Amino acid sequence: MIAISKDDRALILSSGFDANEEQSGSRKPSIESLEVELGISGQVILHAKNQKGALAYVNQYATEVPGPNTTWHSEGSSTGDHTFTGLTSDKRYWFQVIAIARKGQKAYSPIVSRSIQ
Repeated sequence: MIAISKDDRALILSSGFDANEEQSGSRKPSIESLEVELGISGQVILHAKNQKGALAYVNQYATEVPGPNTTWHSEGSSTGDHTFTGLTSDKRYWFQVIAIARKGQKAYSPIVSRSIQ
């Protein structure tokens, strides 16, 4: 209804739909920082910090310095924390998180590099 009414509050209220809860669909997602915590051997835990407006997250890692042709390995989640397992010890990885909001809006975290133990 909100998309059809173009956020006209009077039209929304006259529609008969419940308008008690504000919609946050136009809110742009954001991630202020990314914390990469080393777990047990071959494990890394990502913590997207100060994320706002996201409904889903794409957690990614790369095995080479990121560039235009980098292949990112991705796993989705519904929270700002995610654990990757099975990573190779004594190897450097690059990590990032993409926050996804309504209407496909995206925000990228900073890229963080770690050597896996």
